[in-house]
Amino acid sequence: EFFLSINSQTEMQLRSTAEPDQVIATISAGSPQPGDHPLNEVAISDDGTLVAWVSFRGEIHVWSVGEEREIKTVATKIEASRDLLISPDNRYIMAFTSNAGIILDLQEDQTISLKGEGTMISAAFSPDSKSVAIGYGTSSVDLVPLQPGKQIKGMSLLKFSIDLDHLEFTADGDKIIAGSSNCLLAVLDLKM
Repeated sequence: EFFLSINSQTEMQLRSTAEPDQVIATISAGSPQPGDHPLNEVAISDDGTLVAWVSFRGEIHVWSVGEEREIKTVATKIEASRDLLISPDNRYIMAFTSNAGIILDLQEDQTISLKGEGTMISAAFSPDSKSVAIGYGTSSVDLVPLQPGKQIKGMSLLKFSIDLDHLEFTADGDKIIAGSSNCLLAVLDLKM
C-alpha cells in the first residue's frame, strides 16, 4: 500500500504506508512555465494501480504504479480542472471545469467531450463503470451512459432545490446520493 506525497508544484512521490520514509517512485509533472501551477488535480484509482493528474495547461497525465512510468499524456482544453476521477475499472478518466468536461477511454484510446447544460459541480462513476452521474449548479443531475464507440447522450434525472455540492453512487449502483453545502441530501433511486 502507498500514499501520494506532493513535494512541490512539479513533483509527487509514492511512499510506502508501512515505511513512510521509503519512496516507491517519484513522479515528475515536468518543467513549469513562469506563473504555472502544473499540479491542478490528482486522483488515485480505487485499486491503487493508476495515478492521474491534470495540469493548469490542461494536460492529463496517467501513471502506472506497477510499471513506474507514465503511460499516457493527453493535451486537452480542460484548464484549471474542478475535479479529476478514475472509474472503478480503471478504463475511464474524467476531468471537468465549470462548463466542459472530458472523458478519456484508456482501452479504446478515445477522448469524449462533454458539454453540460449549466455549471458542472460534481461527478461520480457508477460502481460498474458503465455510466457517470454529473451534477450541475442548476441543481440537476444527468446520468450519462458510457458506451465505447457510441455518441454520448445524458438523461436528466432530477431537478431539486438544494445547492448541489457532491455526488456519490451507492455500492450497488442503484442510487445516487446528492449532497449540498448546506447539509441537505437527496437520494435518487435509479430503479424506480
